[in-house]
Amino acid sequence: MFYLKLLLNRKRWLYASFVIFVTFISLSFALHPYTQKGYNGKGKAGAEKFPMSHHANYLTHIKQGVNITGCPTDTSTTFAGRIDYIFQHLDKSQVPTGMLQEYGIDVLPPENFTGSNLNDSNYINIDECRMLYANLYSYQINATANMDSLGGINSALQPYNNPDSIDALAVMFYYYNSFKSNAITSNLVKDSCDQLYDVPGRAQSPYQTDTLFAMAPVRQSLYTGSNNFIINTSLFYTNTGKTVSSMYITTDSTAYTWQAEPINTPFSLTFDSTGLQDLGIKIVFTDATQMIAHSKVDIYTNPNGSEEESVKENQGKGKVNPLYGNGPGQGIFLYYDWQLIADKAYLGQEDTGLVTVQLSVHNTSGHIQKPLIFIEGFDPTTGVGHNMGYYLTQLIPNITHDQNTYNPLNPNPSLITLNNELDSTDDYDVIYISFNNGMDYIERNAYLVETLIQQVNAWKAQYGVTTQNVVVGESMGAVIARYALRDMELNGINHQTRLFISHDGPQYGANVPVGYQLLVQHLAEFQIISAGFQPQFPYVYINWHDISPNIDQALDIFNSPAAKELLVQRYDLIHNSPTSYSIQSDNSAYANFQSEINSMGYPQDCRDISISDGACNGTQQFATGSQLFNGSNSSNNGINYFSQLGIAALGPALNVGINPVNNIWGQFPLALFSFNTKMFTNFNVWSVNNGSLLYQGEINIQRKILGIINLNDYLTKCDINSTSDMQPLDNAPGGIYNINKFIDVSDIESSIPLKYRRFFELNVVQPDFCFVPTVSSLAIQNPWPHLDESICDSLGCLSAFDDYYAPSSNLLHISYTQPMSDWIQQWQDSSFNCVKICSDNIQIMGGSSLCGSSVYNLSGAPSGAIISWTATPSGIVSLTPNGAQVTVTKIMEGTITLTATIANSCSSSFQWQKDIQIFGTPSISQINIEENGPSCIDGQSLSFGATYNGDSGCDLLNDGITEVDWQIMSPQPYQVTYNAGVYECSSGSVINPGISLYFSPPTTPFMLTLKARVKNECGEWSLWSPGYSFQISGCSAYSSLFSITPNPASGTITITSGSTNEQYSKIGEAGNNGFIKEVKIYASSGKIVKQQQFSNNASQVQMDVSTLAPGIYFVEISNGQHAETHKLVIAGNSTLTK
Repeated sequence: MFYLKLLLNRKRWLYASFVIFVTFISLSFALHPYTQKGYNGKGKAGAEKFPMSHHANYLTHIKQGVNITGCPTDTSTTFAGRIDYIFQHLDKSQVPTGMLQEYGIDVLPPENFTGSNLNDSNYINIDECRMLYANLYSYQINATANMDSLGGINSALQPYNNPDSIDALAVMFYYYNSFKSNAITSNLVKDSCDQLYDVPGRAQSPYQTDTLFAMAPVRQSLYTGSNNFIINTSLFYTNTGKTVSSMYITTDSTAYTWQAEPINTPFSLTFDSTGLQDLGIKIVFTDATQMIAHSKVDIYTNPNGSEEESVKENQGKGKVNPLYGNGPGQGIFLYYDWQLIADKAYLGQEDTGLVTVQLSVHNTSGHIQKPLIFIEGFDPTTGVGHNMGYYLTQLIPNITHDQNTYNPLNPNPSLITLNNELDSTDDYDVIYISFNNGMDYIERNAYLVETLIQQVNAWKAQYGVTTQNVVVGESMGAVIARYALRDMELNGINHQTRLFISHDGPQYGANVPVGYQLLVQHLAEFQIISAGFQPQFPYVYINWHDISPNIDQALDIFNSPAAKELLVQRYDLIHNSPTSYSIQSDNSAYANFQSEINSMGYPQDCRDISISDGACNGTQQFATGSQLFNGSNSSNNGINYFSQLGIAALGPALNVGINPVNNIWGQFPLALFSFNTKMFTNFNVWSVNNGSLLYQGEINIQRKILGIINLNDYLTKCDINSTSDMQPLDNAPGGIYNINKFIDVSDIESSIPLKYRRFFELNVVQPDFCFVPTVSSLAIQNPWPHLDESICDSLGCLSAFDDYYAPSSNLLHISYTQPMSDWIQQWQDSSFNCVKICSDNIQIMGGSSLCGSSVYNLSGAPSGAIISWTATPSGIVSLTPNGAQVTVTKIMEGTITLTATIANSCSSSFQWQKDIQIFGTPSISQINIEENGPSCIDGQSLSFGATYNGDSGCDLLNDGITEVDWQIMSPQPYQVTYNAGVYECSSGSVINPGISLYFSPPTTPFMLTLKARVKNECGEWSLWSPGYSFQISGCSAYSSLFSITPNPASGTITITSGSTNEQYSKIGEAGNNGFIKEVKIYASSGKIVKQQQFSNNASQVQMDVSTLAPGIYFVEISNGQHAETHKLVIAGNSTLTK
């Protein structure tokens, strides 16, 4: 029923993801492009047309004023400088409010927020309130306004961001000035050389006073039921000087029924249904002025219900909650939760956290009987109180369904059995720890885990429980758990843990694409309003993070101790100028932590197993260097969308489900388009590819003043290439982080009115990227050379874990499948045992041949391995196994394959095989004798070699032949010059198993017959082989006197004497007429098989050989005084077989 925190950390990263993504979108919309008809300063069509096209060169300051001879040169290179040039000659003290609209930037259109009516164009959320305030802040033209910095206002709002605190309504009511629409035509101001001048003696002021009124709750995501609010005068920002008389609130979006509420005193509002709900405000002032505004709140189902108070009653009291279950799904079965403080400090500070105990559905004893300790991972919800029952109940669906099977067409993912098995089948009691600072140093959090384990063990001892613990670490929690368990061992503390499970834990670090890291850093410090307008009054920068503080949350995550210790690749963006950036690697914390934890090693007193959500077969997410994101727009809110995307990538740990995201997309459609200022944005992110473009971010601004003065300037431009030291982690095999699972671009685009969508283009090209590489989650030693390799068959040799699970395809980080659940379940049986196999270190040792009986062993087999032995084919040997050894006994001659199988291997069944020759008496049918040359002799030796079974040389050893013996039958005397006898093969050289015979140069050819026998390694000799005959001839005494044709032959041969008297004279037979007298044909054994005499004086005769079997024969031809022998080959179609 509860593998309770397993998917939490993925969701928590994802809240930050969502936060950045939403920030990105809102800036993309904030400034709407000019209309095609131009703009005259108040949203009305002017006489001039202002082009909507994007100016190509962001880096060149474009002057669009008329170039009049004698005009001063504007040398400014920034938007602020250009504004100062235009307004240089005006008497700025004549602006009554100190805020002039045309002097600043309209991040959001103030004309929609006059406080006079409610419509679809003026819904607003808290970030958009910040945008309006940024408008006013940028309008400041003299010291009269004296506005607080947006950073100061954010500090005032911060206490109300806590979901456990009261919510506050922030209100702004300001007067500001703008040029009257007739300021030029009525000669109130004049333009010369793109500079404005006061007209002396003008009849009236060129400035009109406008009103801005807006309201939004600080926290816009709430729960069903009663929610407490307050309107605090400290959050009422105004320059009007008016005094509030009364205030009214409505949640009725149709009739707008107003209900009076107090000021500076909490009041409650009840929301019965989920979804977007209206929240309106009306304030009446003592001068009878009335102002109205509205926002929306997003209502989520309250997770606590009636059990919340019961849980809170037992917090910190050590009492058992009386809620026991009746089976899966029958309640949350909380035991109690309390704050835990670590027993020891890291760097002088102890860690704290909230611990929740949930007893098994079958455990009604009131105490822990079978502990399953869950360690949470990276958690940016720092300092926020959470009801742990909510964590547990929200996570149950995630261990009940395979989240990888979800898609929009199938909103109900496939069921898995893990939830029910852990609770109802295995009866585990869950102890869950949530760190109060989940982004703190891993070491500090690990010390808190040590305290928890010791507390659990003390509870067990109190009730006589001896069951050992199972510790599960999720994501970074797996690294924390590993550190804690090993540190306890090194300090002599018994952790009483039998099993440590690491679920997609980044043992060698995690990955966030460097391009997204740069995107967030670039935008966070982007100065949307510069501090360069006027030096005579206090003025500070407004960076984008002031308008959208959520991006600071991503930076806090990025710069947190845990992130620094975990990120394999972490790069700082160095801001040299608005158009000059560089990067610098900042991996020292990661390197130091890796050195520390790897020197400690892994827990030794328990079994360590790992679950990877990444494939081990080398499957990549996409091609190296692929583009991850591209987006451009001609509306300002694109910056907000792009910043949200960066947060989405940087923060894959925040939990959307626990704290609803504080941003309301339903308000976007009509509220966020400015007709005064236009920003062009272009942002692109690529995956790491050596030397290629990695990140590109550009923002260009256009503005038209009084319909006649144009500005077109860059605000920032950043291009960064990847470097040679970067690893291609983005597309590596590993646990996936999928942006589209949490930020649906199509939903965002659909919220934009059709007529505006053409100004906004975005594309998450590769929503999946590797968050935890497989080589990290499986703790592959020296991981990075194996990053993209298929390592499935080598895990036993490479992984530091005792057992491991890796799927065939890359899965969502911290997700579960049914095969994974089955694998987890087998380890929940405390009697289950398996052995880790490194097949590279294991082999069958023993001889390759067998004479009688011999012992073979499986060398390198791990202790505890269950080994079985088989021999195929059967009947040749008998086996007597004894664990890693087996005695093989000969039954008959033959060849067998001996197989050893380890049945209890952790990963899969492993087998090793060895071929063994079982020897009997060597067979003479396999013996052959070959002449090795030379073809004739003239005072040198002849060499002969033996083969067995077609093998010669060292290959004879494969047949078990160790010695050759010879019989020599020769009519001529000879001398044995070499006889190998027993031979060997060593150092790469072969001592040939042969014999060499020396003969004096013969005057006539003769037949030499050899026989051989062989001895095998069992010491058994074969019988003597048949005789093999060879014709031996001298080289220089004569040429051949006779010839035989055809050769090979199958029917009749013709023998011809072609010798001359000169040839006979050389051999002492002068006067020999060379007639053929007799022919004898010998088989290779030396037996005469055909003989014929010729009485006529013939120099050519014929003989029928068709009755001879195919083979080698020797033909002796005589003229009565001289005889010579020739080799004859009988082809295969003769009529007789031997």
